[in-house]
Amino acid sequence: SSLAVVYRESGRIEEALPIYEKTLDFSRAKNGDDSPLTFRVCEFVGIAHLEAGRPERAAELFAESLAGYRDLEG
Repeated sequence: SSLAVVYRESGRIEEALPIYEKTLDFSRAKNGDDSPLTFRVCEFVGIAHLEAGRPERAAELFAESLAGYRDLEG
């Protein structure tokens, strides 16, 4: 979401996080859990959580994204 990016880039990460999470929920609903687009959104949301000082949530999202990409490769 563009709004989340603006918030993040202006140092308002706490306001950006819920928007990023909603974007991920939307991607899952629209594209599916096994979509490369959803994996990419997971990465962006993970980066935002990392920037917010939430490494545990970031690691979960990065792991989900990586596992999804690996599944695509077979």
